[in-house]
Amino acid sequence: MLFVLNCIDKANTLELRNNTRNAHIEYLRSSGQMVKLAGPFVTPDGQRMIGTMVVIDAMNAERAKAWADNEPYNKAGLFESVDIRPWIWLVNNPQQRRAAAQRAAANKAQGGGGQRRMPNKAG
Repeated sequence: MLFVLNCIDKANTLELRNNTRNAHIEYLRSSGQMVKLAGPFVTPDGQRMIGTMVVIDAMNAERAKAWADNEPYNKAGLFESVDIRPWIWLVNNPQQRRAAAQRAAANKAQGGGGQRRMPNKAG
């Protein structure tokens, strides 16, 4: 199941964020396919990071929380809040696109060709 981690930085913690950034990125990368996407929240002008959003695939909420508890920014005390919510990836989900492509290829291999013709009802 997918979970979104919505993490908001404490005020005046840019130096802590910068000092912990390499460990944070390594943690994301070392999590492999568990991390589906991640990136920072920024100020309206895009000049300063003020939080983090991560989408992870975990068996349950307890495992998602355990992953978040071990995340370096969180362990360093950067976040004012960490909100973890179950999430459904509805639009542009790469797994759904891959599955659709595989179904289309299987259909074509079975002679389906992908197009259906309406029967001629002339009569």
